[in-house]
Amino acid sequence: MHATPASGTLHALVLFRADSSLRCLHPEPANQRMSRSLFRSAAPCAARRTFVAASLFVVLCTIARAEPDTAGCSDTNFSRMPGFYINDCERTDFDRFVFAEGSDHETAVEGRKARIAYALSDGHKAPSALAVIRNYQAIMQQSGWEIVENRHDAGLTARRVQGGKEQWAELDTNGGANYQIIYVDKGELSQQVTTADAMASALDAAGHVALQINFDTAKSTIRPESQAIVAQIAALLKSHPDLKLRVEGHTDNTGDARSNQALSVARAKSVVAALVLSGAAPARLTAAGFGQDKPVADNTSEDGRARNRRVELVKL
Repeated sequence: MHATPASGTLHALVLFRADSSLRCLHPEPANQRMSRSLFRSAAPCAARRTFVAASLFVVLCTIARAEPDTAGCSDTNFSRMPGFYINDCERTDFDRFVFAEGSDHETAVEGRKARIAYALSDGHKAPSALAVIRNYQAIMQQSGWEIVENRHDAGLTARRVQGGKEQWAELDTNGGANYQIIYVDKGELSQQVTTADAMASALDAAGHVALQINFDTAKSTIRPESQAIVAQIAALLKSHPDLKLRVEGHTDNTGDARSNQALSVARAKSVVAALVLSGAAPARLTAAGFGQDKPVADNTSEDGRARNRRVELVKL
């Protein structure tokens, strides 16, 4: 995500004279530079100070930099606390999570789910768990979220209804040095083109068909809920023995373009491998990846990004 190194230091060297006066040190002008010295003392500084210490002090100032986010991960809804980076994430187009609403009440919410885990970069001071809670509580309330449960310094649960859409969030502080947020945008499972006959009709009509095959975040592993779609592709190939397909992988624009390109190729190859394992002849299948270069929706919304994360079958 970020191109900055994981950590780094910037050293500032400050020299103090050990006598009773603090003097400014300036480079020797070029026309007066002498071989015996590269520096000379200028007029005394206005301020004179007394030092009771060693003859020379060297002060090294270190500026710590945040580590880069894990590939394919990005903030959702809110930015992170200063000094933190994303060390893990998971996004699914449809899943279920049980949100706590008090000691004796829970609410199960289904829809698009995101889990973002944050870790503190080296060289940064960890905030207290309460500071994490207070920061997110304030920004959530300013954004129209209702705090439905506040577990003091352990975490909180929040809910927002806006524009006809219902969103839930749960923050777990884990003591402050590492914390995570789980979001669910409540919604129904959208109907996908999943049958072999429907795919065949789409291929005959348009020459290609888009499928929402889900993979593990930033990986090419096909998720269990999408195995049924892969099975239908295998059935399509079996019922149409002359059909040849190019399997194309596409991503949203989360992360950098080079990583997304490689990921899209890996995902296309993963689908092809699953089809060959199901009995399809390798000669009938090719794999290609286009990364984020061919979006079919706006990447500025979660709905658009979900549509762009797709696999397309192209009739050859």
